[in-house]
Amino acid sequence: MSGHAETARHLVVVDCESSGLRDKDFAVEVAWRNLSTGEHGYFVPVHSVDWVLKYGQPEALAINGYQDRLITAKQDHDQMGVAYLDEVLKGNVLAGSNPRADAGWLEKAFEVDPGGGPWHHRLLDLSAYAAGVLGLDPRNLPGLARVCELLGVDPEPEVHTAQAGVDTATACFLALLVKAGVQL
Repeated sequence: MSGHAETARHLVVVDCESSGLRDKDFAVEVAWRNLSTGEHGYFVPVHSVDWVLKYGQPEALAINGYQDRLITAKQDHDQMGVAYLDEVLKGNVLAGSNPRADAGWLEKAFEVDPGGGPWHHRLLDLSAYAAGVLGLDPRNLPGLARVCELLGVDPEPEVHTAQAGVDTATACFLALLVKAGVQL
């Protein structure tokens, strides 16, 4: 033991909406909330709208309402949103309803190699955490909608936005932390 008290990491809930689910796809919207401080943010990463419309997966674009919401959204051309989130995540825990996918989208936005994000190497997956806190069978992890149902949290709206995803996951994490007796 080093004799130094370990500083508690912050939990940062992130949600990314993307152009699809393939390796060539990327985040088209990012929202986040630091559960430890309450600080939050939102940005639209720089991307080619023409590419998304031509090559993006139609199902993904319908789910996130790309044509209605993001086609004319102000993109983060000055990279301030990306840079700030990079700082917020440094050494902290990236959390979400699908943090492995969000980590992949963020690695592309941060332009780092896979596994090279600034966050702690352990990710906090809502489904796995809910299974542990609620005593569910870990072989049958619940999705976000089921976690919401079990906790009495309003589910994510039909059109998925990064902000709605963060808000829903945040409400679930906060309810689970209370049940687990964890104070941030």
